[in-house]
Amino acid sequence: MPRFTDDEEAEQWADAWVQRELPTEFLRRITDNEAEHLRWFEGEYGRFVTQAEAEYAALATLIDGLNGVERSAWPAHRSIQYVLIAYNLKSFQSALDRIAKGYYEDGITLTRGLYETFVRCLFVSCYPDDGYSALVFIPPKGVRRFNLTSFLRDNLGFEWDAKYGVMSRFAHSNSHHVALALKRALDREGDPESFGMKVAPDASMAEAAIPFFQFVLLAHIRFVVERLLDGVAPGALDDSTASESVDLLTYALVNHPKEYWRMVAGDLDLLFAMLKVADRREDWHAFLSFMRGD
Repeated sequence: MPRFTDDEEAEQWADAWVQRELPTEFLRRITDNEAEHLRWFEGEYGRFVTQAEAEYAALATLIDGLNGVERSAWPAHRSIQYVLIAYNLKSFQSALDRIAKGYYEDGITLTRGLYETFVRCLFVSCYPDDGYSALVFIPPKGVRRFNLTSFLRDNLGFEWDAKYGVMSRFAHSNSHHVALALKRALDREGDPESFGMKVAPDASMAEAAIPFFQFVLLAHIRFVVERLLDGVAPGALDDSTASESVDLLTYALVNHPKEYWRMVAGDLDLLFAMLKVADRREDWHAFLSFMRGD
């Protein structure tokens, strides 16, 4: 192990070491695999990629445009939601890039964070006096605490937390795939697996990641169009592309082959109707009960 007398000596040794070690065959192979996967993904899911890019651009453009318009008609809690979305915009681009290049689990993890952002925005509208609680883990005494699972299930009555649990399995040390791999090894299923870093096409994972991404993007664009633009002077911002994006994303989910996504797409209409009630400081609990026939 080298011993260094000062930072300069350590830096010189490190620079020489890196120059000797790079480029590596491993990195070249991974770069080639990424490029190969991207070609496969664009061949199989090219419409998803191009549509997502246009839809995300519409979202980001509106968020940027809100910086320059009069927002005095906003309720006090609206700024929390605006900044929450603005500071999480980069994750959309990162998630799309990761999914397209074969890093499905990373893309789902990023999507999971965006899902949390959207649910935090819902919480802020439902409990505006406790809005800042959505930004902290331990709020002050007497302030309602944000908990994603219980808020969705117990307060709103949506069973989305079950699907959120699926995302968590991919997010936390990729335990879902680890468990499956160990089970295959124990059961001696198929050929012995070679473990290590690899990027390869996986249609099942791609088709798990894509609707998560579409749902979260749809939820964010609808929130901006229907809630953040509420109170902004009509015509101050051009939301036509965003509105068209809502139509396209809604169509994708309403016609998804899996019933779960069709149900979630339907839930959004009820949810956004509820948000109008909540933002007027009216009884959104009663509204949800009435709409559900409780």
